Amino acid sequence: MIPFQPPTTDSVSFSPVFLPENAVAADSISLLSAATPVGVNADPVPYSTRNDGVLLGLLFVLFLIWLVTEVRAGAFFLRHGKTFFRKNPDRVSVVPDLPSELRYGRLVWLALVIELGLLTHFYFDAVGSVETFRFPRHVVLVLLIVLFAVYYVLKGVMHRFVNWVFFDGKKIEQWNVSRLLLAAIMGILLLPLAFLLPFVNIPPSAVLYYILFVIIFVKILSFYKTYLIFFRRFGALLQIFLYFCALELIPMAVLLGFLVVIRDYLQINF
Repeated sequence: MIPFQPPTTDSVSFSPVFLPENAVAADSISLLSAATPVGVNADPVPYSTRNDGVLLGLLFVLFLIWLVTEVRAGAFFLRHGKTFFRKNPDRVSVVPDLPSELRYGRLVWLALVIELGLLTHFYFDAVGSVETFRFPRHVVLVLLIVLFAVYYVLKGVMHRFVNWVFFDGKKIEQWNVSRLLLAAIMGILLLPLAFLLPFVNIPPSAVLYYILFVIIFVKILSFYKTYLIFFRRFGALLQIFLYFCALELIPMAVLLGFLVVIRDYLQINF
């Protein structure tokens, strides 16, 4: 009897092959690249003025301007503020104005145009959305500041020309100082609102009413000062109204029209 023998198979014994690490890394597929993304895209963080570095930096510059003005020209504004309502300020002996006081006092114009640009930008953002403008919000802010700067420059040129034609140099000098003081009053009254709006939610209607109140108050002071300097001795009521409307009310109406046109042009209508 032949003993049973299991059949032999043509099998190859397995021997593991070890590759170097650099070869494995070169030939392998990254699991991260082949993995399927998990989760959904998150909503972007909404815009907030309190987190806008450009606006905060502009507010800091505005604070520095007022600080320098107070240190360098505070005595100038206080001195002329005390004689603002006097009927004969030219007969009162006062301390002469220093050239440095006038130079630093003119910084209130820069502060005022920055404040008006900021407030208009905040109002546009509150009643509509600056994100729907054709340009970025910071470009819109710069355009508004430039618009107010051009407005006050052209208005100053008109005042100088008309006053040069009809009045003497002494009255013109008094009026220039009064315009500087009126700009400082308007800037000081608008300053708290400019600093509060980025951090406090104030209704747009309240903001608009406050700005209108400040403008009307300053215009009343301007009308009174115009009467004291130019028309008190004339006794001509019609002349002062023509002067005030031509140099104060009509330019302001044109400015408001430009603001409406610019907003309609920049706004994207869907």
